[in-house]
Amino acid sequence: MLSIGAPESRLLDGLGMSHEALERLLEQLQTHLAKLGLEIVQYYDNGTWYCVRSIFVAPNELNTEEQAVLATIIALLENEITEHKRNAIRSKMLNNRLIEGNYMRSHKLRQILSTLQRLGFIKRSSQGITYGPRTLIEFSPEMRKELHTKVSDILL
Repeated sequence: MLSIGAPESRLLDGLGMSHEALERLLEQLQTHLAKLGLEIVQYYDNGTWYCVRSIFVAPNELNTEEQAVLATIIALLENEITEHKRNAIRSKMLNNRLIEGNYMRSHKLRQILSTLQRLGFIKRSSQGITYGPRTLIEFSPEMRKELHTKVSDILL
């Protein structure tokens, strides 16, 4: 399992402080980190997690095809979250859009999904495809909604 950051529960236990004290500490830390071009990000992945990320855009190691598949996954997931209150998409839904839509071959899609999973952008399970920690960290909710709108206009 890929873990980025620290779960809130371990911070509370390790520091021996209350939730309110941890929030105050993180706010103080944030003021110092901002001077270094960093920020504290809170995200949810089986509980609350915190990590530090650069305020400035970091180079993305994904190639164009991988970025396109990730954008499609984000668009489909945002649609499922908004319309059906589900936080996963079935692989078949992605296959229908990309393979049956003649955008990509099955073998290439499987390779890309493996890469996205290995790099922490997505999680795959019997429930379907969900966001991995990197997507939650690197794409704010607003960015994910904007991607949903743009990709929906083109592909969905």
